[in-house]
Amino acid sequence: MMFDEQQLQKRQPIWAALSDLWLDTELTDLDLERIARVMADSGLSIEVLREIYLIEVAPVVSPNLLGVAGMWTGFDEQWLCTHRLE
Repeated sequence: MMFDEQQLQKRQPIWAALSDLWLDTELTDLDLERIARVMADSGLSIEVLREIYLIEVAPVVSPNLLGVAGMWTGFDEQWLCTHRLE
């Protein structure tokens, strides 16, 4: 799926926030509140956010949890955007 610049700018914070759900670490309440705030601030519906999570984010970052020592500090946003668009 190709996105114009405006769509990219709207989605990048969402991709970054949702990718944190796939880190090899336990998220704190503050982490979850931050993720929820990004979702709420996006202005997108729950249905669209769910599609972004399932179709745009999970396929890219889910392999992180398959390794012995997955990424735990956070995904690089540039990497995430690049791989998300492939």
